[in-house]
Amino acid sequence: MDKYNFNNHLLNNTCRVQDRCEQRRVNCEEHEEDKICNSCENKCQDEHGGEVYSANISKIAFANQNFRESVWTGKYLQMTLMSIPCRSEIGVELHSDTDQYIRVEHGIALALTGNNKDALCNKYKLNTGEAIFIPAGVWHNIINIGRRSLKISSVYAPPHHPKCTVEKTK
Repeated sequence: MDKYNFNNHLLNNTCRVQDRCEQRRVNCEEHEEDKICNSCENKCQDEHGGEVYSANISKIAFANQNFRESVWTGKYLQMTLMSIPCRSEIGVELHSDTDQYIRVEHGIALALTGNNKDALCNKYKLNTGEAIFIPAGVWHNIINIGRRSLKISSVYAPPHHPKCTVEKTK
């Protein structure tokens, strides 16, 4: 296979692992109400960390309509996408043992951070393409201050959410 055909083959056959796991969830729910069967969960666990994953993050973030969706989870790292409606927020949170990198893929965000849940004194305005690093143990919130849905990607180290997380928009 020549170089051109090989690269074209890779591009045409890149698929989203999440889509395959979500399909299994739907199939399992037909058999077990609101539960994922063990065989499907094991397949999901195998797929979300055992393979190299390549994607245009900005493009898939823009298309994401879910509040939170796990895109890839490895042994030491995880990426999620979020879609936050206009004038909404993630909500104040703290990850005691997880560092977090949050990048605005599309939109305008206000990032608030602090050492106390009730006193988020540090404010950062983030535009498309800008990011913030949040160390473990720091309280934070991300607020959509733009006129459209805020699309962000978030990297957690170590992983923070279940491998097949899909939370519908609030």
